[in-house]
Amino acid sequence: MTDLLASTLLAALPGLKVERAELAGIRLAGPLQLTPQAVGELQAAAWSLAPLAEANGEIRARITDAQLFFDADVNVPIRQGRIDFDDASVAHVGPDSRMGAAPEGVYVDAANGRSYLYRFPQTPMPGVEYEKRAALLGPWVSDRGKLDLQPFAEALLHQGRSSPGLGFSEQTLRLLARTALQGELRLGDGPFAVPGLQGELFGRAEGNNTIRPYSAAVDRGVAFELPAFALRKAVVTAEGTQLACDEITGALSLQFVLEGPRIGYVLEIASVKLKGLSYAALTAA
Repeated sequence: MTDLLASTLLAALPGLKVERAELAGIRLAGPLQLTPQAVGELQAAAWSLAPLAEANGEIRARITDAQLFFDADVNVPIRQGRIDFDDASVAHVGPDSRMGAAPEGVYVDAANGRSYLYRFPQTPMPGVEYEKRAALLGPWVSDRGKLDLQPFAEALLHQGRSSPGLGFSEQTLRLLARTALQGELRLGDGPFAVPGLQGELFGRAEGNNTIRPYSAAVDRGVAFELPAFALRKAVVTAEGTQLACDEITGALSLQFVLEGPRIGYVLEIASVKLKGLSYAALTAA
């Protein structure tokens, strides 16, 4: 009887339309596991992250007893979707260090020389303008370089990288255990598309879609709070079915937990309002 009822409900779903719905107190958790097939699908996917092009905010990190900088306070401003490394600061005891982008990756120039925090997977790297050196000053750097978030993030996601530490130097991985992180990133309005989901962010002028990352120790994971998100024209596609929604608003948080090579996630939806929800079963061509 139960199987018959479930079959009847599923058969009716393609015609299901819900004008309005509200949900609250939802918590989903589990491991993130990328099979070789899943990695291949990520590489083949058409990633589009237009809201990053207008993102504003800053990322702040506190590195305790850092090997390179003693205790260091790192501040990276983000303006109109771009990181200008001339504006980034690494403050600590003694002369401050400088961040920049070279063909090899993102670096820190400290008193004891240059160290690479993150090595780029390819050269040239989309979205990255490399440092420039003053012709009359020999080795002196006149421009530390820039990084545009949208093309850079799209290129990295298209790589389908499955290891959380891939690209970071061994020295950086050791520092992450002593690195606390916080910040704010106000996303722009506009469309986006990721595997299985597409839609359009809206309401930036009203304070929507501001992401607040936080971590007491980055090597153990990072949490992202989204106190007011607003999404419209949303379409979710999975396993031959499609959910569409005219508008989704609410508050949520997403946490990634790192335990060695394993990655877990915790998604908590404090509240969400749905308008114009419909369901459809996709037919094979």
